[in-house]
Amino acid sequence: VTLPDIGMSKNSFDLVCNSLNVTHVFHLAASVSFSQTLEDAAKSNITSALQMQALTKRLKFNHAKYVFISTAFIHSNKSGTQQYPLPQKLFSLDPYDAEEIYRSMLTTQSY
Repeated sequence: VTLPDIGMSKNSFDLVCNSLNVTHVFHLAASVSFSQTLEDAAKSNITSALQMQALTKRLKFNHAKYVFISTAFIHSNKSGTQQYPLPQKLFSLDPYDAEEIYRSMLTTQSY
């Protein structure tokens, strides 16, 4: 799923995007290895998510939902309930540019 058109042939990709009535795209693929290079980690965890998001945008059903599930956002020592869910908080990367960080992970930060 890290390749353009998620690695599918043109015919298969066109079939999924234009002929099937896909209403939801679930992305659960990632790597949790702590020994891979930064470049490989970026490809498997960020590029794959971006490719699946791009697929969702190209579906003929223009209200298709993209659902991303990751263990990167878990609260390991807390629990919540449906009545009292855990809070969601997004942190700013300011003054850094997320796209610039991603590009650097794919090119200059490999070891």
